[in-house]
Amino acid sequence: GAFKTCVDNRETKARVEEEEKGGQKAGVSGTPGIFMFDTQTGNSAVIPGAVDSTTMQLFLDNLIAGKSTTLGTQEFKLEKVANLVALNDADYVRGDKSARVLLFEYSDYDCPFCKRVHPTLKTLLENNADKVAWIYRQFPLDQLHPTARAKSEAALCAGKLGGNDVFWAFSDALATK
Repeated sequence: GAFKTCVDNRETKARVEEEEKGGQKAGVSGTPGIFMFDTQTGNSAVIPGAVDSTTMQLFLDNLIAGKSTTLGTQEFKLEKVANLVALNDADYVRGDKSARVLLFEYSDYDCPFCKRVHPTLKTLLENNADKVAWIYRQFPLDQLHPTARAKSEAALCAGKLGGNDVFWAFSDALATK
């Protein structure tokens, strides 16, 4: 049917590759690759992996305040991420696209750390609906997770055929498996 046709489509495969290349250009090497981008200042907080809810909130608050974040002895300064791909029509967005902060997550559906951070990001959005929107981008790590790319393609097709809400429902389901 339509789903299989979409998954087999070269365009779907190309879209996964495009999102992946965008992540690489922005400096993503592992997953989850998370950038909080402040649309008012152009600053980004680059999140060090699957941090907990309290830490994620701290990064958001500090980004909006224009401050770096210190965890233990490590300081995470705000950065201008030169090659971060801007929000575009092909993106699937949870929350208000016009929010001040856009959180870009480059992710792999089979990555345990990505699964761990998924509920954290849902909580962040619930608690800061007026401030932040979440954009999910595909970044399958083929060597570690041989089925991740197929799941990325399936998720994009779920979104293409069913819309934004279906994409997110599909992503939520994969994150809890």
